[in-house]
Amino acid sequence: MGEVHLTPTGECSQHNRDGTIGVLGVRREIVPFLKRMDVSMTEQAGLARFHEGTLGERRVVAVELGIGKVNAAAATQSLIDRYRPCCAVFTGTAGALWPEISIGDLIIASSVAVHDVGVHRGTGFTPTGFMTLNDKGDHTYAHKVYADSGLVALAHRAAEQLDWPPSPGGRAVQVHVGTVVTGDQIILSQEKKNWLCEAFGALATEMEGAAFAQVASANALPWLLIRSVSDHADHQSDFLFELWQEYVDDLQSVKARIGRALQRLTYMVREPQATLRAKHLLDNLDYAAANAARLTEAIVKAL
Repeated sequence: MGEVHLTPTGECSQHNRDGTIGVLGVRREIVPFLKRMDVSMTEQAGLARFHEGTLGERRVVAVELGIGKVNAAAATQSLIDRYRPCCAVFTGTAGALWPEISIGDLIIASSVAVHDVGVHRGTGFTPTGFMTLNDKGDHTYAHKVYADSGLVALAHRAAEQLDWPPSPGGRAVQVHVGTVVTGDQIILSQEKKNWLCEAFGALATEMEGAAFAQVASANALPWLLIRSVSDHADHQSDFLFELWQEYVDDLQSVKARIGRALQRLTYMVREPQATLRAKHLLDNLDYAAANAARLTEAIVKAL
């Protein structure tokens, strides 16, 4: 199955659209960008919140969405249908897959792949990539979706022109261009990291970019995916976060709530370093999200 380029051509222009730039991101990760905007109106629609406003002289709609591919796909299509943007940028954080990539580094996706779609056999898992319908109603497949090369080059120029402060570890921030891989999985495994590198040649892993890119490309919308590294997708970031998730369909009786609280307390007693790991990860996430927002701001102003 050969690679199929699904990317639109051309840079951000009117192209039967109104010149609005869409910027999308997961809740906590888009906050630094929202702080850079002059927001005039916010409304909820479907699975996302839309913040209309300006950044410099550009009209921007910032889309705040939930984690995962479904949320990203739904928000992207809603953005396109409601606001007819001329291009869209997804901003946020990711886990690095290569040891040379450090916390706070910027990654500009030249292409994206999806890693959790495929066939499971007794011999292992075979990824099958993107699955779509063409205009004849036939199934088509693609290993990767490719970003607009002009927008990638613009983003790289903008990143190189910014004066980046050193990372918390004192290392100079680096800018990387390459493949980002997406799946509805938080990766905390060296074995999984190795597989993602070998199977896709990916620089980083996250949970929304491929869905955003696929929907944008299907609508002939030029897109960019900007990620800054918040972690290294390994056990050092693990604090069993799922224990702190609240599910709307869980039993809400006093007994059930006490049971969940006891589970959390037991884990904290057994793993006293977990709280420190959680704080470290959140601090790194906020730092990375701020770096991604800064580059996204520069891109918007350069368009």
